[in-house]
Amino acid sequence: MEAAASGTPLAWVGTGTTSSQYFTSAIVSFSPSPILTGADKTDPGAVYTKVVATVAPAVLAQSVSVDKYVPLPGGTGDAQTGATVTRNTTNGTITFDVGGTAGTAPSMPKGDLQLEAKEGGTVLGTDMVIVQIPKAIGNSVYTKYGGNGVTTAVDPTNMALNINTSPSVPGIPANEVGLFTGVQQTINVPVVDQFGNALGSEYNGQEVYETINNAANPVTINQKLKNGSYNDPVGFYSPNPMKTQQIVPIGSQAQQNWLAPGSQQATITVPQQASPHIAVTVAGFSLAPTMGSGGAVAIPGNRIVTYGILDGQYVLTVKWNAP
Repeated sequence: MEAAASGTPLAWVGTGTTSSQYFTSAIVSFSPSPILTGADKTDPGAVYTKVVATVAPAVLAQSVSVDKYVPLPGGTGDAQTGATVTRNTTNGTITFDVGGTAGTAPSMPKGDLQLEAKEGGTVLGTDMVIVQIPKAIGNSVYTKYGGNGVTTAVDPTNMALNINTSPSVPGIPANEVGLFTGVQQTINVPVVDQFGNALGSEYNGQEVYETINNAANPVTINQKLKNGSYNDPVGFYSPNPMKTQQIVPIGSQAQQNWLAPGSQQATITVPQQASPHIAVTVAGFSLAPTMGSGGAVAIPGNRIVTYGILDGQYVLTVKWNAP
C-alpha cells in the first residue's frame, strides 16, 4: 500500500481480503411503560404486574433477557422477573411478570429502578419500574365523612359469627358459630402508598389484617382490598366476642332460630364508647396512622366508635381526629 503521487488528491490504494459482514439493528419496547408493580412481604411474587416486551426483529425474542434490574442513585426499590417467561418469535413478544421485593424511594415517584432488555451484553431497551407499597390509611377517610365522622341509625341485629365471617371471631372455628347481637356500620377505608396515592389494582384481592390492642398476632378481618380501599365493619357486640359466648354447630337449628325474625336478643349496653389501638397490615406491610413528608397526611390516632341514643333512635358514630 502506498501514497498517491505529489500534486494529486491524497488517497490510498491497495488490496486485502475480508469475510462477509452482517449488521443487525434491534430494539425492545415495553408495555406498560413505566411498570407499576407491588410487593408482598409474606408471599414474594404474589403481587405482580404482567409485562410484554416487543422485540424487533422478532426472531431475537428467543434470546433477549428481561431479568436485569438496575437501581438509580438514591433508589431503594428492587424487583424480580417471575419464573414463567413466554417467548413468541413470530410476533416478537416476551411476556412475563414483574414483582417488587423492596419499595421505591418516596422521593422518586417516577421510579428508581430500570429494567434492561439485553441480547448478550447489549442493552436493546429499558423501562422504569415503580414498586408501590402499602404505607398508610389515607386522609380521605376523614374528609369523606365530613370531618366529624359518620353517624348512622342502627338496630340491634342477631348475628352468627366465626373465624370466616366479617367481623371475624378468631376463637370460633369454621364448623361452628357464636351467637351474638350486634350494632354495626361498614366504613370504606382508603389505603395509600409511599407517595400518598391510592394503591393500584395489583393489590386487588389482598387480605386485610388487624392487630387490636397490641395482641400477639394479626388476624384477618375477612375483607379484601379493591381499587385502593377496603370495607371495615365497625360496631359493638354482645356478648363480648373475646369472652364467653354461646357456640353452636354451623347451620344448626339453634343458629336458624337465633337468626329468625323476632328472636330474643342479647342486651347491648347503651351508651358506650371505644377507641382500641388498631394496627392494620396489608401484604405484610404495617399501615402507618400518619404519613411523613413526601406523602399525603393520614389520620393520626385511632377511630372512636360511640353507641348511643339520638332523638329517640339508636345511633352508631365513627369518627377520627383531625388530620
